[in-house]
Amino acid sequence: MTKGMSVQDILRNKARELLKKSKVGIVVGYRAGTRPDTVVPAFITKPEQADQLVLNEHCHHNLAAYLPGLRHKGKVAIIATGPVSRSVVNLIKENQFDRENLHIIGVPDPTENPVCPTRNPVLYDEM
Repeated sequence: MTKGMSVQDILRNKARELLKKSKVGIVVGYRAGTRPDTVVPAFITKPEQADQLVLNEHCHHNLAAYLPGLRHKGKVAIIATGPVSRSVVNLIKENQFDRENLHIIGVPDPTENPVCPTRNPVLYDEM
């Protein structure tokens, strides 16, 4: 981790960089919801939108569920915790998303869910 930067800041910088360099066309992550202490899926398509990304204890939605709908959108980056990465692996195995069109940004699961034994992603391009 870059000294003095939070995981969230590093995540935002990485998303911004991937979009600026046109390595991906969309970044799937989380952004603050309209109600306090909520998050919703975020579909970031412009570098200046990267600051909308959040990573906190409310980020428990499985973002992999959105990948099949983005299959024909070109290269996609996804923020993947341990549970999300396991779902991504299944989608790839079932040919529901092409691995070559996916950039996986691995992050530790911020929810610290006691039911989930694996906080870290099992598959990622960078962490």
